[in-house]
Amino acid sequence: MLHIKNATVYTMEKEGILPSCDILIKDGKIQEIGSNLSCDDAQIIDACGKIVIPGIVDAHSHIGTF
Repeated sequence: MLHIKNATVYTMEKEGILPSCDILIKDGKIQEIGSNLSCDDAQIIDACGKIVIPGIVDAHSHIGTF
């Protein structure tokens, strides 16, 4: 289990931006998103000041230039 804590989550949906949000991930799939989540056996990543977005971001792309 992976527990990402205190992230700013950009949902890209009607919920918009979720500040200070926690994400629980198990076997590569999101199990729960919310505030102040807990899981005793999870690896914790403190994402304070970080942004989490869905999908893959290609920071260097030439797509659309051809």
